[in-house]
Amino acid sequence: MGQKVTDREIDLKIDWKISNPFVTQKMLGDVTGLSRSGVRYIMGQLRAEGILQRVGSTKKGRWILKGSD
Repeated sequence: MGQKVTDREIDLKIDWKISNPFVTQKMLGDVTGLSRSGVRYIMGQLRAEGILQRVGSTKKGRWILKGSD
């Protein structure tokens, strides 16, 4: 069982949906106002809950937000 999703995580998910799947943690941090480590932490939580998935390699891969088109 995961922890409850916070407002910041929801904001991050919304920003994620309007951005491209090749976005970096730094770029996402700039958009949301979070630090890179803050973005990395939230991404880890979302991955642990199965909401976020990485497809492909580290450099050429992309992120997929489950439940989005």
